Amino acid sequence: MAQLTDFQLARRRRARKKLIRNLLMMAGFGLVVFLCLILIQEAGKVDIKTAYNDVKAEMGTGGGYPVELPGGKLLQLEGAGGDTLMLLTDTNLYSYNGTGKQMLNQQHGMANQRMITSSDRTLLYDQGGVKVSLYSKSGLVNSMESDFNIYTGDIASNGNFVLATQSDTHLAQVTVYNKEMQWFYRWRSSDRPIISVSLSDVRDEMVVGCVDVSGGSYLSSISRFLLSTDKELGQVELPGELLLQVDYAGGNLVRAISDQKVTHFSADLKKQAEYSYGNRELNRFAVDESGMALVFGSSVGAQQYEVVALDLHLKESARITVDYEPVDVKLDSRYIYLEGQDAVEIYSRLTGTLMARLTASSIYGMEPFGERLYYATTTNLDMVVTKGLIEEQKDQQNALNQAESSSQDTSSQNTSGQDTSSEISSGDEASSGSSSSQESSSQSVSDGDSSSETQSSGEAVSQEEASASEQETS
Repeated sequence: MAQLTDFQLARRRRARKKLIRNLLMMAGFGLVVFLCLILIQEAGKVDIKTAYNDVKAEMGTGGGYPVELPGGKLLQLEGAGGDTLMLLTDTNLYSYNGTGKQMLNQQHGMANQRMITSSDRTLLYDQGGVKVSLYSKSGLVNSMESDFNIYTGDIASNGNFVLATQSDTHLAQVTVYNKEMQWFYRWRSSDRPIISVSLSDVRDEMVVGCVDVSGGSYLSSISRFLLSTDKELGQVELPGELLLQVDYAGGNLVRAISDQKVTHFSADLKKQAEYSYGNRELNRFAVDESGMALVFGSSVGAQQYEVVALDLHLKESARITVDYEPVDVKLDSRYIYLEGQDAVEIYSRLTGTLMARLTASSIYGMEPFGERLYYATTTNLDMVVTKGLIEEQKDQQNALNQAESSSQDTSSQNTSGQDTSSEISSGDEASSGSSSSQESSSQSVSDGDSSSETQSSGEAVSQEEASASEQETS
């Protein structure tokens, strides 16, 4: 009886272990299914087909630069992550990889095109119109039409984008969309036009810049919004200033650029630093995450233009003066690029030193990114490696300096040789004169000796004659 009881207990233990094993297997299977569903959902968000096409296009090999420019009027050159260059004309949008292979050629059908790039998406919208398109590096991802005419827009690194438009109930409104072009946030301005809007790349938030007129003067304002709430988190006013652009700098700073100054605010819109233009007139500017470059000077009667580089503390790191009006100014992490009519000058961002000068006939656009400088002429799109160009021109300058130094040394040696020859010639003449003098002196001495001999001989003859006369007398 006891043995039977032990046998039953053993069976029960085995059954319990089997049940636990089966439950664990079912849980594991359920976890795998859950993960697959998540992957499928995320794959839909990532758009595997688009990602595959982008990678395939980027791996393609072109014939290198320069490449012949497509037709149409060139409007913009922008880098779009990796080594992809986006080229916008008045009819089409193109993209090229680092080897010059064309990856995208798409008509956009917009009248007043504006292009903004992020890491893997490009936003194209029709300013004053309603058309909006999202592109990858190799193709059109999605497109739509806004309900109202578009003022301005921006795109974040995660693919979300925002449009500031007209409104049917208010003066203006901003609408934030995800990369599937589904809107999820909207804010309306009842009394001030919206002139600038920016999405943060590191936070789920946005800043909006508005401009109004009060008492005959400009009254600009900046508002901050957290996209997960419906409330405005803060606002700061800029009395007497015409706001030109508001964006994010250094991840957490809010940067406001007006007609009078640049101001940095913290995330809660507390002033951190400012840079005033004084009596200088702002001509154009360029910004990036680590600072900005400002170009001062009026296009009417100005003889010189001044370029100032600012860091994240709005302290001057370099000041440059040029005698031409820059057509464009761009930045990368180390250099400032000034585009003229037939040249691009590259200056150190830290010292303002001219590092290199790229000359070409009729430059119509430039874009530095990925340690390369892309530029367009009337016929071609070309590229140079920035570091290589700087080192090449530095070597050329060193060789020129050495040649000039050698020429100066040779000239000095020739001059020294001529001086030595003159000294030797003078010495020879002096020696010749001394010899002649010595010869004349010797001759005089010799003549003197001859006279003495003659005189002695004459005296001897007279003595003989006197002796003979005495003998005759005797």
